[in-house]
Amino acid sequence: MEEERKTFLANISHDLRTPLAVARGYTETLLIDDSESKEAHQNYLEMVLSKILQVEKLVLQLFELSKMESVNFIPQKEPFVFSEILQEIIRGAEFQAREKHITISCVNCEDSTLIEADISMMERVAQNLLENAVKYTGENGHIRITLTRDPGKLIVLLENSGKLISGGLLDWINDSTADAAIHRPKQAGLGLAFVKRILYLHGFGFVAGVTNDDYNRFMISIKVYQIPMQKVP
Repeated sequence: MEEERKTFLANISHDLRTPLAVARGYTETLLIDDSESKEAHQNYLEMVLSKILQVEKLVLQLFELSKMESVNFIPQKEPFVFSEILQEIIRGAEFQAREKHITISCVNCEDSTLIEADISMMERVAQNLLENAVKYTGENGHIRITLTRDPGKLIVLLENSGKLISGGLLDWINDSTADAAIHRPKQAGLGLAFVKRILYLHGFGFVAGVTNDDYNRFMISIKVYQIPMQKVP
């Protein structure tokens, strides 16, 4: 446990150190060099702000992860149509995807299957997976999302082109016994730790792999909500 704690702290320190170092470098440049143009100063300040916001997001994620890992934490479940929030998140990701000329396709995205889950937490799952896909998909790449039905389950499949997932990261994702944050390898962001923890709390399956055409694949298996039968008077 002590070794795992040290590894976790080392990983978090690395996550925080990188954006802080960039912000510090640009801030020192602004303080030392006044020969730069106003436009250059503006660019430096925007970079500093973006890195501060990145650190702020990491700290918030750590706080939320600590809450979810509490033994008393219970997701606030209710029935809803998962495809509706998925479509919203895809629309939100399309602007960033267009900057890299990435196409996002979604098959059966109008699926009306009801699931029972915490809406905000499942939004976070879809958002984190899609943000990661856009981040790690190269220029002119492709992200494809597919919704299908198995008996009693909704299968959500997200695949993206680009650099393939390492074996160590795949092992961590596919190990249902591995704690989301403590065992997180260096190459795994906190976003994936969130996804693992949220899906574990809901009892939903989550596996990753690589397809025959060299796409990364993430698959979520969600139990379908069964509408209670009305009692006949």
